[in-house]
Amino acid sequence: MTATTTGQEPRAASPELSPLHTWLLRAAARGETIDAIARRTGLSHRSITRHFSRIYRTLGARNRAHAVALAYRHGHLDPADHEPNTPPPRPDRTSRATRTRGLPTRTTR
Repeated sequence: MTATTTGQEPRAASPELSPLHTWLLRAAARGETIDAIARRTGLSHRSITRHFSRIYRTLGARNRAHAVALAYRHGHLDPADHEPNTPPPRPDRTSRATRTRGLPTRTTR
């Protein structure tokens, strides 16, 4: 990489997060536990844990605190935006068959 005119390294592109993952990070930044988030969203503890695992992989984070810090750094979270009453976005609940409808099917010989 080449240095910019200010002598700093150029920033890497910000990883993409879904609206639900951004909401989960906002809840984690407020200090909510996984159990509290699960009750609030109606999702299971296991499902929330899996979403956080995806967030960690996307951001390259080691744990929740690191994920929140990276989300602030990448601009996914705004320090002034911590409204606890914002409802969580609904995850995509369509079945796999519905999501793949219209795609070519594999034929067997």
